[in-house]
Amino acid sequence: MDTLSVITALLAIVFFVSTVVLVWYIRQLFRNIIYINENHKDLLAMLENYSSHIESVHEMEMFYGDETLANLIRHSKEMTQEVGRFVRVFPGIGEASYIGENTDAETTVEE
Repeated sequence: MDTLSVITALLAIVFFVSTVVLVWYIRQLFRNIIYINENHKDLLAMLENYSSHIESVHEMEMFYGDETLANLIRHSKEMTQEVGRFVRVFPGIGEASYIGENTDAETTVEE
């Protein structure tokens, strides 16, 4: 074997190993995207329900005007808005049922 064959064989091995590593990394990224896809809208709904529950407790005669509940209401609304911004930043998440499925969702980022 001459040196050119050895170099070519080494390059082929490096290419193969790097391809395997990249495929593994991409699969891990897809798993994270699927997790976010399945849970972000549920989180937003839970925060909205929590916020409305605190507001209803705050409006009860027994707790009306309580400063602690007022701060909880303010904080829950801020959290809901932040999660809502996250949902708007990633408009394609939740649109496709399967990875690679083509959607007509806009890909622009709203600020």
